[in-house]
Amino acid sequence: MARALALVEQASQAPVAERPALARAALDALAAAPELADFTWLRDPLAASPPELARARARLAAAQEALEPPAGALDPAARSSLDRILSNPPFKSPSVQSLLPSWLVPVAVLIDAAARVVWNLVRWPFDRLLDLLRWVFTEVVSGPAALALGLLAIAGLVLLYRRGLRAALVAQAEVAASDEPLPPTAAEALAAAQRYAAAGQYREACHFVLLSALLSIEAQGWARLDRAATNREHLARLATQPSVAAALAPVVARFDRLWYGQDTVTDADYRELLRLAGRVREATP
Repeated sequence: MARALALVEQASQAPVAERPALARAALDALAAAPELADFTWLRDPLAASPPELARARARLAAAQEALEPPAGALDPAARSSLDRILSNPPFKSPSVQSLLPSWLVPVAVLIDAAARVVWNLVRWPFDRLLDLLRWVFTEVVSGPAALALGLLAIAGLVLLYRRGLRAALVAQAEVAASDEPLPPTAAEALAAAQRYAAAGQYREACHFVLLSALLSIEAQGWARLDRAATNREHLARLATQPSVAAALAPVVARFDRLWYGQDTVTDADYRELLRLAGRVREATP
């Protein structure tokens, strides 16, 4: 510790360019003392960039003064108290091994070593992938090419997200498979809605009411019914038919609200949607 303190004093008086080397020499001096191995608070100012020489000098001087034996006779109680203080935070952080009985320490060391090996094996492929990406962006592509590649990757992720989100919405709006086939006409879809309503299954009935409205529009040739499209996309395809789009918009809004926003669908909800769908049929003679 005295050697490290002397090196810090020398670094404080040395030119700025020589200070890091002297700070590293002081760190080496501390590392040579096994009893100071856990005293990270002594090494932290020296390991900083640039080295914090004033703080390092103050800590080393205080530690040296505290650890040096007094000139007179030593007080065993005071020495024991000092040892207890220096063995606890912030001077020394407790470890899991220090809390175990001595006969369990070798087992804990083996478990820790095995866990480190497994962790290194698991993270190795990811580290190599990151190294490859770093090499590609630093050696292969740079400047505008790197920017273009990054924008392309972002665009790909956005497209994948949109496709996944739309697929989830479409799948959520699907009615559970039934024994009867999907009605091919608007009239048969409306009849299926009435059967579901009579059975008290108003959510499924509302689905077929909407389907009936869409089929009636398709039957008139205003738009083609795409099973993978969302309700909003159906509305967008009717941009050239404002009267039909105006009649369908309340049906879509009401259906989306009861389908996605309501836990239960009642007879009143079904009849309101049926009334709105009637306006679509009136707009498609």
